[in-house]
Amino acid sequence: MEKPFIHLLSSINGFYFFDVNKNEIVNIEKDVYDFLMKLTNDEEVQPNEEVNKKVDELRKRGYLSSKTLKEIKHPESDNLEYHLGRHINQITLQVTQKCNLRCSYCAYSKFDNLGQRNHSNKEMTIETAKKAVDFLLEHSYDGEKAVISFYGGEPLLKFNLIKEIVSYAKENFVGKELSFSLTTNATLLNEEIMEYSINNNIDIMISIDGPEEIHDLNRKFADGTGSLAKILDNLQKLKSKYGDDLNNALRINAVIDPKNDFDKMNTIFENEILKGLNVTGGIVENVFSNEETIYSLEFSEKYSYGMFIGILCLIGAVKDLKTYPLVRSAVSDIYKFEESNGEN
Repeated sequence: MEKPFIHLLSSINGFYFFDVNKNEIVNIEKDVYDFLMKLTNDEEVQPNEEVNKKVDELRKRGYLSSKTLKEIKHPESDNLEYHLGRHINQITLQVTQKCNLRCSYCAYSKFDNLGQRNHSNKEMTIETAKKAVDFLLEHSYDGEKAVISFYGGEPLLKFNLIKEIVSYAKENFVGKELSFSLTTNATLLNEEIMEYSINNNIDIMISIDGPEEIHDLNRKFADGTGSLAKILDNLQKLKSKYGDDLNNALRINAVIDPKNDFDKMNTIFENEILKGLNVTGGIVENVFSNEETIYSLEFSEKYSYGMFIGILCLIGAVKDLKTYPLVRSAVSDIYKFEESNGEN
């Protein structure tokens, strides 16, 4: 018998094997376990008649195959060349590496970031930007939509460059739905920028992490002062001019630091200035840092409870329970996943 592609397991409750090909754990008797252990260890072994019957029965049921994985292949692997050649639908332009904030969790603000760049004075030229736009145009022939995203640093430090890029792209993209997106800390956001963004289909994502005592803990100006007051002042002026129309132009992304109180983080979104804006959130990553992300028990309990309540509302088990804005997007993703599976 060929060596099966399995992993053997044992506990005080019994003996098992995990069949890799069938992705199942199977409960077996000790004599079968002993035989399979010797077989997988390349020992000479001859099963007795009883063990042989049990093994044959398992093999008839499709277990204990020696087939091993030769290649992992994505369903679209064969179409990769086509997608890269004719169906790219988005590019992200890092228009500057400068930033007016020094966020404590930002990989670009750290000196122990294990491979990421730091903030610098490097800026994109209009010549480089045009080449990037040309590349997108030449490689998006078969797509109906194209998106150009602006990133930094703080991209609004180069607002005039962004306007040049937008104009150039709109002149050259014909017969295709063209849109833009921009990620900003919102400290430079003003009526001129907002008006231009609305008129030119620029989706703006701003960063707010919680009330002042939480947001300003991480998101500081280069001089060490907090940034939330400036952001809210900017948004108040925009809200006064655009009202609820602002909800279609702006959205919020919060970086969730699990050292903070999860209940308190969510209180910022009760602010009238922010009501109606779409909120997403993600937990701070330590991929590019030596600092470990610490989850307190209290944070884990509150976050898990928020997700639990959101899912109960999603499946209709409960109604009219308050759900946290910072988990609402995650629950919405579950709903979209469920819907797409239902359609299939």
